[in-house]
Amino acid sequence: MKAKFTILYLLVVSSVFAQPLQLRPEVVELYRLQDIALRSRVLMEKDLIEKHEAFFNHPLFCEIAFGMDIFHFAEALLIRGEHAKAEEYLLRSARSHYLSTSTMLDITLNRTMQVWPDTVFLVPRTPESMRFRETIVENILEIENKRNIDPRIIAIAEEIRELIRKDQAVRRLPREDWDSVGRVDSVIIHRVKELIKENPDIDILRIAMIRGVSTHFGNSLDIGLIFWHQRGSTAWWTDFFEAYFRKRAEEGRGLDFCFWYDTVRFIARGEDSFFGMAPQRTPAFQFRLNVDNLDEVNENRAKVGLLPLYGRDQRTPTP
Repeated sequence: MKAKFTILYLLVVSSVFAQPLQLRPEVVELYRLQDIALRSRVLMEKDLIEKHEAFFNHPLFCEIAFGMDIFHFAEALLIRGEHAKAEEYLLRSARSHYLSTSTMLDITLNRTMQVWPDTVFLVPRTPESMRFRETIVENILEIENKRNIDPRIIAIAEEIRELIRKDQAVRRLPREDWDSVGRVDSVIIHRVKELIKENPDIDILRIAMIRGVSTHFGNSLDIGLIFWHQRGSTAWWTDFFEAYFRKRAEEGRGLDFCFWYDTVRFIARGEDSFFGMAPQRTPAFQFRLNVDNLDEVNENRAKVGLLPLYGRDQRTPTP
């Protein structure tokens, strides 16, 4: 009986991993435009503005799901010294109830170290940019202070920050106690699942109201750290989050599914990369992939709207 149950479980898990995303053509196009915009932003292409506006003007574009793209576009404009256009999008970002644009801009403007990838530059400290900084921060704060934000969003942001604090605290014990780490991780991921179920009308993955915002984990911001620490197990994924991320992707709310699907496949199951996102923690900035199945990876990416990757000895493919 136990053997039959084990076989049945493996078949269910395998079928879950084998099921492809069911994306409508217009959703694929949305993700294609997003990836084109992102690549143009990282490579600082001449038509960066046109490519971003094509993405923002897509009928399925949602400012909650893709608010960070608006901010990062403004950030790229600041780097290029296009202050008038940057102001337009920073003020648009400031109206979001999910983001703290003032906090993110403060981090951006005070960054003193160049970050990944090598083609991403710091905002230049020119007299013009310094004058712009003095006025834009005040304008952003004026907009943010007038927002009537759902108190649940603030409460969830604070709880996520507390969950991340616990995540880090258990990993700083004098002696690494992996049993304790596992227990804490289990409690944390269960609470994240509860938050999602308790607040179906709030996209908790897109809340960026706290310091330390990053896009290291797909597009999931800091909450991605919690998911990242589940990466060695398939249980969290098959229990709830595979279906959750899949639904988001199919509704046009982001391709977080692809990153976490790849991560679980590669780390927990020891399988080849499917979308070319594993085992990296910064897939959004990855244009090269040194694998034997690159053609297969690019076929899989094309089905969901992602641009092709290229091998180490190949030139960057154009959209």
